[in-house]
Order: sequence, then structure tokens, then C-alpha cells
Amino acid sequence: MRVDYPDGQKGFYEGTRDEESLVRVDYPDGEKGFYEGTRGEESLVRVDCPDGPKGFYEGTRGDESLVRVDYPDGREDFYEGTRGEESLVSRCSRRSGELV
Repeated sequence: MRVDYPDGQKGFYEGTRDEESLVRVDYPDGEKGFYEGTRGEESLVRVDCPDGPKGFYEGTRGDESLVRVDYPDGREDFYEGTRGEESLVSRCSRRSGELV
């Protein structure tokens, strides 16, 4: 099921009637957020940016923190820390396997 919101967002839901859970949000700027979990407990697991990077998140709803960003050129950035306090801890190139 798709829901169009007045601010231009589009929400996508899956599940049986009255138990649908949010699985994706498309934002007007082209960003897409992906969610997992049961209704009311959905947590953000990935954000795809229109220019290519993909951010990956872990944590429960409302406490998701960024753990990795994959770039189209093969770089991967890894983060640690609580939501809003994430810090880059390492950078790797998938193509060469080298830490940068």
C-alpha cells in the first residue's frame, strides 16, 4: 500500500489490513529510507541518497545510528557511536581491500 503525504513524501507499507508496517519512504529530494520491524516498531535500516551513497543503520526505533556508508566508487566508511554522536572509525576501499 502506498500513502502520499501533503509534504511530497510517499510511504510504502506491507502486511495484512490493520497490521501494515512501514517498509520505505520516498522523499521529494530523491532520498529513500528503508525500514524493518513490526507495526509501530519499524526502525530505519538504510538510506539511499540520489547521488549514490547508501547509509546503513542499526538500533531500535528512534535510536538508530549510522554504522556504514557505501559509496559508488567502492569506498566504505564505518562509524561507531550513539545516534547523533556517530564518529568515523575506519575507511576501506572494496576494490583494493585496503584501509585508507
